[in-house]
Amino acid sequence: MTTAMAEAHKAAVPGQQAVFWPRLGKSNRSTCRACMSLVSAELRLIRAALEEPSCQAMLLLSGSCLPLVRLSELQQALLQDSKGRSIVKYHFMRGGQQRLLGVPLGALQWKLWQRPELERLARLDESKLARRWDPLEATMQRYHLAPDEVVLINELREQFLLESPDAKDPLAPRCDRQAVTYTEWEQEV
Repeated sequence: MTTAMAEAHKAAVPGQQAVFWPRLGKSNRSTCRACMSLVSAELRLIRAALEEPSCQAMLLLSGSCLPLVRLSELQQALLQDSKGRSIVKYHFMRGGQQRLLGVPLGALQWKLWQRPELERLARLDESKLARRWDPLEATMQRYHLAPDEVVLINELREQFLLESPDAKDPLAPRCDRQAVTYTEWEQEV
């Protein structure tokens, strides 16, 4: 975000911090729908956001569900009302999907990650992710599961499970399990 854009945003939304868009430049890495390349792209965005010391949260929006409200309203509802917790609509997959992939969770593509979760995700080793998840990519596609809806939420869950091995839902203390996609808000209120 340029300085002029940040100032314009502050003027448009008094009292709020400016939204930060990482300057990634052009990437020579292509992505495709329902592929592991989207997981790598999300990790690149996370790492770029963390280079900005003032970045305390990252809201990841997917083009699959366009917002029906202004960005400033999303920022108000999600960033300020989150009370410092990440917001991810995660769910337990069906039994067959769990058995095929060996993991329990799926998540929607829209996510609000707070800095502590961003830092954990940024430390993930992409070569280890590739060894574990690349062989499952075709299976995920066959069952209409996109890697960006499965991989990171399960990796994060496993990290927290190491700290609290008896936790039934190790994400619960850190993440609110609610819809980030605006189109679902009315259904959950």
